[in-house]
Amino acid sequence: MKSARLHKIVSYVRKDDRVLDIGADHAYVPILLREQNLTTVADVAEITRGPLESARKNIIASGFRNQINLFLSDGVLSVDINKYDTFVIAGMGGISINTILRQKKIKQNLILHPTNAIPKVRKTLCKLRYEIKDEVVVEENGVFNVILFAEYSGKRRYMSAKKAYLGPLMSINKSEETKKYFERSLNSLKTVNAKTNGKKFGKEIKWIESIWK
Repeated sequence: MKSARLHKIVSYVRKDDRVLDIGADHAYVPILLREQNLTTVADVAEITRGPLESARKNIIASGFRNQINLFLSDGVLSVDINKYDTFVIAGMGGISINTILRQKKIKQNLILHPTNAIPKVRKTLCKLRYEIKDEVVVEENGVFNVILFAEYSGKRRYMSAKKAYLGPLMSINKSEETKKYFERSLNSLKTVNAKTNGKKFGKEIKWIESIWK
């Protein structure tokens, strides 16, 4: 499996952690975990039968039919969360991710790839007493994917709107992919700002320019 995004997600899984992939992206992450022999527990939870069956077909084709369990579940509502050490929620909107994070009191490690509303996800992690340990940008097929790794700390932290937007770690990460991500974001924001006579995204433009001059 050549996906840089998926390999980065898998890289955050500690050896022998029990993993549940929620909204499983065709079960590619559990399959990759099993292929790399990183864990003996890598399961799938999907909210509807269509994606669940797609995941099942990929699991059967991969040869891990009896090693990966599948659950029909709205997030973690129908899952015993105590059986897992790490949750993966990837390729899902940030609002949906936040909904899942609030379904139960969870303390598992989190590997998240929100496709939008990323500042809202960061804010929610703080409110739920998580600490963002790493966040990176992975470019794949012209798309910039922001991936967050968070651990439960038990401490509620305040995060300003600026830090939530820029990312507590991404704002100091000077990688080429991160730079490209912010450059593209800045160009998009400036286009909208110009069309609205400066009425939208003025703060966000200043925030990005403050770190990427």
